[in-house]
Amino acid sequence: MAWWNEPAGDQTPQVTIDRVAAWFDDNGFTYTRKQDDSAIVAGFDEYSYVVAIVDENLLAIYARSWLNLPEDADVTVTLRDLLNTLNRSQAIPSLSSFVDDDGRQVAAEVAVSVAEGLNDAQLANILDTSLQVIIANFEELGEIVNRGQNIQGAGQ
Repeated sequence: MAWWNEPAGDQTPQVTIDRVAAWFDDNGFTYTRKQDDSAIVAGFDEYSYVVAIVDENLLAIYARSWLNLPEDADVTVTLRDLLNTLNRSQAIPSLSSFVDDDGRQVAAEVAVSVAEGLNDAQLANILDTSLQVIIANFEELGEIVNRGQNIQGAGQ
């Protein structure tokens, strides 16, 4: 049978939390599963990291970094400008900023359609790349904040 007549599920298995957990295990990363088994929760350095499967068709990766910045309006505007500059310069992750009871945070998100499944190499590539670019962005933001650098030209 020609490949185009074969069901996609035969070629690319469904992405599940168990398969994501296997990637974490293969890489020696420590993690926990949410009680309802809906997500993997981990930490890398000072960054929180969550990988979830949404409605069996979306792989969602969320991460947060705390920058210890004041919550005033000037900082908010400057940080949002920096994040917009970074977002325009790259496909992933999508960066945003918010303030809650834990203080000012930067969030990174990667969303990947997995409705047709992924083979092991594809899943590993997405998880590897997402982790690398999220950490690289958080490190770049941390360096900029630590230097007190103006946001002009950041991420270029």
